[in-house]
Amino acid sequence: MSQGVKTGGLALRNPTTSAPILHQSSVDACDLLVKALQDGGRFSAEAHRACVREAGNQARQARLKAEAAYLDGLKVSGGRKMAKRLERMGETGAWLSAIPNRFDGTEFSREEFQDNLAIRYGLRPRGLPERCDGCNEPFSVEHGLSCKKGGFAGQRHDDVCEELAHLCSMALTASRVSSEPEIFYGRGLMAAQRGASEVLGDEARGDVGAHGFWKRGRTTIFDVQVCDTDAKSYGNRESKKVLESAARRKREKYEEACLERRRDFTPMLYSVDGMADKLARAAEKRIAGLLAAKWTRQYSQMACFVRTRMCLAVVRSNTLLLRGDRAMSWRRRAPEDGVAARAAMTFQIQ
Repeated sequence: MSQGVKTGGLALRNPTTSAPILHQSSVDACDLLVKALQDGGRFSAEAHRACVREAGNQARQARLKAEAAYLDGLKVSGGRKMAKRLERMGETGAWLSAIPNRFDGTEFSREEFQDNLAIRYGLRPRGLPERCDGCNEPFSVEHGLSCKKGGFAGQRHDDVCEELAHLCSMALTASRVSSEPEIFYGRGLMAAQRGASEVLGDEARGDVGAHGFWKRGRTTIFDVQVCDTDAKSYGNRESKKVLESAARRKREKYEEACLERRRDFTPMLYSVDGMADKLARAAEKRIAGLLAAKWTRQYSQMACFVRTRMCLAVVRSNTLLLRGDRAMSWRRRAPEDGVAARAAMTFQIQ
């Protein structure tokens, strides 16, 4: 936990180990200043700033090198499953770096923070049921994040789509952004798939459409998918390879149909803990560039803003999938006509 977020920790520094390093860095940063005071010579503020900067960089590089060596040791001793989880930790901690703010929508509830922290470290959150109430299968973290019963996986997908549409509407305008755009429509229409033709149905839709996103005058269609890269079906494949394969399948299925109608297609693939595929990361950078030009802000600030918002949209739904009620059959329907409703109200009054 004392390591940085990008090296798998929570940036809760241990003073017993960091104090000597910080003290030595402070001594090195004040070297020119101390010599000028002792010798009574001429003091250069520019040289002093360069000395402070160099001392800080050296201390930072030494800390990162030590943290990387510690991570490498864990990968070797912990097995392939732990190594797979540790490899993507540097790209899944944006929600930890965000300052909780209700106005910005970056706050977490206690359960959301604890559940996602347990997922980050490969632990089982407390208070989970023994069996799934939707399909009666043994309940595990993997099963909870992928079970289709109850519609929670669809709600997670919709939350990510809404966040992407909101960011696109801020970067462009609300009139340029559409929900569930048509990829192809009409009977007999085909979508080419690696030289072959496959009938994909009368209608197929993307998740978000943004006009003028990559190029002026062209509409970009986004298709969002959240994958559990730690699922047993993926074996020991790297998380990046899992996301790349899913993105390639989506492109093979829909890209030709979009290009035929002079549209661009961009799949947005995320892991359940917030890791983005390279195409999704490129789209986030494009949104950040548009926001930086529109709001006259620094690009680095907007890149952090967009990345954090998308990561929060993905991981916030994990608590819903792990703790939500999937047993829908026991709930009775409400009265569907006025006579039944009036009879129920009369019984309650009496």
